[in-house]
Amino acid sequence: MEIKELSKEGLKRSYSVSISAAELEAEKAKKLQSIAKKATIDGFRAGKAPLDKVEAQFGNKVIPEVLEDSTNNAVDKIYADFKIESVSAPKVNVKDFSMEKGLELTVDVELFPEIKEVDFSKITLNKKVVDVSEKEINESLEQMANYYKSFEDITAARAAKSGDVVVIDFVGKVDGVEFDGGKGDDFPLELGSNMFIPGFEEQLLGKKVGEKAEVKVPFPADYHAKHLAGKDSIFEVSIKKMQQVKKAPIDDELAKKSGFNTLAELKADIVKKYQEHAELLEKNVLKKQLIAELQKTADFEMPATLLENEKEALWKEFQHFKDHMKAHAEKGDMAAHGHGDADMLRANKSDADAKAEQEVEAKKRIKIALLFNSIASKNAIKIEDKDIQEVLSQEAMMYGRDVGSMVAYYQNDKNAMRALQSRALENKIMSFMLDKVKFNESKISFEDYTKELQNN
Repeated sequence: MEIKELSKEGLKRSYSVSISAAELEAEKAKKLQSIAKKATIDGFRAGKAPLDKVEAQFGNKVIPEVLEDSTNNAVDKIYADFKIESVSAPKVNVKDFSMEKGLELTVDVELFPEIKEVDFSKITLNKKVVDVSEKEINESLEQMANYYKSFEDITAARAAKSGDVVVIDFVGKVDGVEFDGGKGDDFPLELGSNMFIPGFEEQLLGKKVGEKAEVKVPFPADYHAKHLAGKDSIFEVSIKKMQQVKKAPIDDELAKKSGFNTLAELKADIVKKYQEHAELLEKNVLKKQLIAELQKTADFEMPATLLENEKEALWKEFQHFKDHMKAHAEKGDMAAHGHGDADMLRANKSDADAKAEQEVEAKKRIKIALLFNSIASKNAIKIEDKDIQEVLSQEAMMYGRDVGSMVAYYQNDKNAMRALQSRALENKIMSFMLDKVKFNESKISFEDYTKELQNN
């Protein structure tokens, strides 16, 4: 096998490969000898046929395998001899091939760029340290006290007011006909909770136990039950009992109901949870800051293959988004699906403007991906089970889901699992970098911090 480097331009390399007919015949002979050990040919026991008989029956059939294996061996030898690592699969072009003349081919590859070590000591990020005040602690305690609330019957003959709970029987009708789901017995309704459709609870204010009321309310135009949406209804309501809500006292007993021994322990846990939540949010803020700094300082050649692939992916994503927006525009339900002016502006961009923006975005994504890959490789950063578990726990806390159900979801979806592993690796690389940069810290209240995040 003879290999020559034909060209060397930027990250691109081109090689020629010549494999003699004798080498091809040797590869063919190996395959036929392997077949001969098991082949069943008329007149001979399995594996006992002479090689010329095996050649006659299988010789032409193994030629495609000879071509494939010889090509793969040539590519492997190029990678080994020239000590190269390509960003994508090599492009192989067979120039000439016959068992009598040999094999001539070219191999084109694109290399990973040389990426210099990042001096993290020169990077300073602005970090917010959240201070949890008595206000946040008290709000959490009030929520807990409300969760463990009790109800006391009101024995005095007085009129119902906002905050009272009225226990009612009711029957709802539209056009004089009862509808499914419009009937209830002994239903506890807290006045002012807005649990029922708008206007219902207000008409029970001032009523007393034992009274009946005729509540007239229209169903909202966007009501989930389409057959009731926008229609007028009448509810016949009987007030059977009236209760007042009594929140649980904020004391050690409340703490015990929440799994702690004392109120002081409960407060400490509230502070801890606020801080953990804030730290998770701030890590995302720091990540954006760090990526922006790396975008400015990292400088290396961009592999054309990766750039074109990323641009193509962004273009397909844009076309899908345009089709999606067009469908909503035709249905007239933009606002209902959370699409505003910014989405319309994006969908209405010219192809030229969209492609120009996508090229910039593609370069940013590839630069960071290659940089992260380089940092992980040079520092032997690999994910372990605990890293995946950490991401699952964070996502469960962020979205209010159960970790167990999320594990089952990822185990049943290979693509989702790969995406989870990528996030875990990215988090580990990010943690590695954040441990090395400098911080300019400033304190901020939790309330101000959440407002700041909403405005950014």
